[in-house]
Amino acid sequence: MDKLDFDIIEQYELTKSLSATGKNCGVSYGKARKILISHGVIPDNTRTHEIMRLYVKDFTVPEIAAQLGISESAVSAHLPYAKGPYGGENPSNVAIRIRKCRQQKSATG
Repeated sequence: MDKLDFDIIEQYELTKSLSATGKNCGVSYGKARKILISHGVIPDNTRTHEIMRLYVKDFTVPEIAAQLGISESAVSAHLPYAKGPYGGENPSNVAIRIRKCRQQKSATG
């Protein structure tokens, strides 16, 4: 667990508010929610609980979306990170290559 994840969990335990947690940690509401869920901290949110209940029963994202009448994007927003958070401390090799390429483009652009 990196420092940001720890800070988000600690802040949420203090405030019990996703909005306050995101604001105090300098991340979006959605990113704070995803990080909490990824570490097994399920925010007090009826939608998140509905989605997680189906997810742990091995329903797929499309199945959950259809059953709840919401978009697949909305379902994904309430599930743990599958590959880790974007911009995390331990980027993949592909992410490192992309960052280098973008840095080179901005330096010449």
